[in-house]
Amino acid sequence: MDDYIGAIQIGVVVLAVWWLISSIAIGLAAEKRGRGLGAWFWISIFLGPILAALLLLAYPIVETDEADNAIPQ
Repeated sequence: MDDYIGAIQIGVVVLAVWWLISSIAIGLAAEKRGRGLGAWFWISIFLGPILAALLLLAYPIVETDEADNAIPQ
């Protein structure tokens, strides 16, 4: 019985690590598409990385212009 509980604990840890790494990857992918890294990271944490990835793919890529990022003088 202890082996069974240990296997479940290992599985939970592996799932949690995969969830976190996937959520970070979704955030980075969102940033490359012109979206907010932090917002999409949290969306991925709460909704799940697979659903967040599908939502991110459904939204169009936001084009940023160099003039938008310039510091006003």
